[in-house]
Amino acid sequence: MSHNFTERRVIAIDGPAGAGKSTAAKLLARKLGYIYLDTGLMYRALAWAALQQGVLPDTPKAVSSVAQTSGLCFRLAGEHLRAYAAGRDITGELRNPEMNRYSSLYSAYAPVREYLWEQQRRLGEQGKVVMEGRDIGTVVFPAADFKFFLDASRAPSAATGSY
Repeated sequence: MSHNFTERRVIAIDGPAGAGKSTAAKLLARKLGYIYLDTGLMYRALAWAALQQGVLPDTPKAVSSVAQTSGLCFRLAGEHLRAYAAGRDITGELRNPEMNRYSSLYSAYAPVREYLWEQQRRLGEQGKVVMEGRDIGTVVFPAADFKFFLDASRAPSAATGSY
């Protein structure tokens, strides 16, 4: 079977934190002319929405309802993903250490992950995307056209030869 790369729809890049998924996905998307879909941005947007509603990560029932009541909307704009709340672009408010920390806490809840997985599938079905994140190749797009799992360890120090 012959594969024409320009016909491919979804490329999934999966792996643990710190493995280089984002860097690889951005470079690959740029090289192919695909859209880079940052799933971490989606988790940060949900954390932002929860905090706006006063829902703290230690309240399981409230956290579970945030996804359905958040009013979040995700759109592909040019080569990037944008997050909107009540029609306002909140993407610029999501790239900070606080949102990174909170997104990890909220993502521990299955309803949050399931809601965002559905959003990721919807966006990916538009085609020509490189999507990176945990569970992308196994749960979100198990039948992705191409799937990569990245893992990395810290390189030894040049000065000492130790880690």
